[in-house]
Amino acid sequence: MKNIEVQYNKTQFIDITNDVKIRMGNPKYPYEFFQCLYHDTDVGIIAWHDTNKQYFYYPADDLALPPNVLWDIYEKIFDLMKARRLN
Repeated sequence: MKNIEVQYNKTQFIDITNDVKIRMGNPKYPYEFFQCLYHDTDVGIIAWHDTNKQYFYYPADDLALPPNVLWDIYEKIFDLMKARRLN
């Protein structure tokens, strides 16, 4: 019997930081923004939450996500927060 490896498509994270900063009218805003795409479908954005002082995932409306997409989003937020750590 052969081993069958299932490979899932990875979630794409498109850096939309510059566009959002222009729309905000605040080019010096210190945080990043990422649009999350899965199979060319917009599944939400990752952005900084000023009150909670951490990156949040803001899902698109009427959304159902498979576990691999949730894991990709988790890893992206983890990497962003790790980069924010104070030395």
